[in-house]
Amino acid sequence: MQYLSRVLDYGVKYDYLVKNVLSSYKAHTKRQKRNILTAEELQRIVEKEITIPRLE
Repeated sequence: MQYLSRVLDYGVKYDYLVKNVLSSYKAHTKRQKRNILTAEELQRIVEKEITIPRLE
C-alpha cells in the first residue's frame, strides 16, 4: 500500500491525477517476533558440508 500511495503522489505531482485517494489511509502493521539463532546453531551452519558447487 505504501508503494501504491507513492505512485499516486507521483501522479498528482505530474497532473495525471486530481488527488491521491490514499492520502488519508493509514496502514496498520503488526510487529513480527523474530527468532535469533543461537551460537550453537550458527556454528552448525558454519560447519555444514555443502555439496552443491554453486554454494561453495
